[in-house]
Amino acid sequence: MDIRAIAFDVNGTLIRIQTEDGDEQIFRSAAHFLTYQGIDLHRDQVRDLYFQIMKEQLRASPEEYPEFDAVGIWGAIIDGHMTDFTRALPAGKLRQLPLFLAEMSRGIARRRLGLYPFVCEVLDVLRGRMTKRNVDIRCLELGAVEKISGDKIRRTVTVKVGVPQDRSKQIQKLIKDSKLKVAASIQGDAVRVSGAKRDDLQAAIQLVRGSVADLPLQFVNFRD
Repeated sequence: MDIRAIAFDVNGTLIRIQTEDGDEQIFRSAAHFLTYQGIDLHRDQVRDLYFQIMKEQLRASPEEYPEFDAVGIWGAIIDGHMTDFTRALPAGKLRQLPLFLAEMSRGIARRRLGLYPFVCEVLDVLRGRMTKRNVDIRCLELGAVEKISGDKIRRTVTVKVGVPQDRSKQIQKLIKDSKLKVAASIQGDAVRVSGAKRDDLQAAIQLVRGSVADLPLQFVNFRD
């Protein structure tokens, strides 16, 4: 497989979802649910409000290809039609109502959900290419999975560059405690090790490699 690029969808994911957002069952279910929260709207009213607020969101967005915020839409519907009964609901429950409606409506509307074709194969090839170019995959720091809205999630992947200060101090102490005839100093995001003999420098490299397993390290500017 020859990979020239990886194209992500508009949400920055490799997941393909197909939905029927105009399904009447969505708004019938939402109207019934809202009734139990003190908001008496007919399903046709819910549908009209939903798409009206969606259009307003899209119109107000500065993006060329804007995405609508389903949680925000349901929140606006609730805020605009809540009654005294609704306001008396527990604060935690009231905060969760828009998210629940967004997830429920997305679930009802879903027709297909899965990875785009060949996603796993592409990622396997990408890992292989990184390895061939001596790019340690440990330099990719996976962030927490965050829920954005509805069925959307986001996970930030940070490319680690350099050695953090706390780890630099640990490496410096490791080398100092080894009693090797070398000196370690912290310079920005790197640790510089100097010594008179090549064997001592090689021993320091092996010491660090064997002791630091969770951090991708590069050893540069090694000279005789």
